[in-house]
Amino acid sequence: MNLSPSKNLKRLKESVRSNYCHPKGFIGRLMLMRMNRGKSAAMARWGMKHVNIYSHEMMLDIGCGGGANMKRLLKRSTDGYVLGIDISALAIKMSEAYNKKAVRKGMCDVMRANVTSIPFPDETFTLATAFNTVPLWPGPERSFRQVWEVLDQGGRFLIVNYEYRDQDEDVAGLAKLTLDIPNYPASELELYLQKAGFMNIETYHDVRRHFVCLVAHKI
Repeated sequence: MNLSPSKNLKRLKESVRSNYCHPKGFIGRLMLMRMNRGKSAAMARWGMKHVNIYSHEMMLDIGCGGGANMKRLLKRSTDGYVLGIDISALAIKMSEAYNKKAVRKGMCDVMRANVTSIPFPDETFTLATAFNTVPLWPGPERSFRQVWEVLDQGGRFLIVNYEYRDQDEDVAGLAKLTLDIPNYPASELELYLQKAGFMNIETYHDVRRHFVCLVAHKI
């Protein structure tokens, strides 16, 4: 049975969004490979410049995707440890392969987990990171509170996202497909972070590339 153009478009959007949120199969693998480089990599490197990363960090990368940001974190924290979590089994497999040397050395682990239920005791990590994954999280305030709980006193939470301030502007890629993925402005993220218990929130913008970075502290 042939579907109408509108229904075909709806199914296409649902398929792309499903793989963007929960990569699987061939399309999911291509998306994860793309996340490891290009504009996503540039955004991650830019965001990391805005947070101090020390040599003995206990780091949590939430929504680790293809694993490239875990490797970048370990380059900045020479004697540190990073745990990557993701809800996608394919992302876990690719992140492990991408960081296999660090995994063998005990500097890195990857596990399947959801941000709303991070399976670690309170005050475990000194730094948590989220690279372009917060818009996919269920309930930002609840999710941010879970991050706050697993951070140690003095810990930091680094969020790096795309931010389109003008909702009507013509933007490229997935945002243009209107996939029901929220576009949180920095002011809204700051409010959610404050409600979750974070303080001393620093916000940075790269207006030309539509990048936003927030560094929130647990005091």
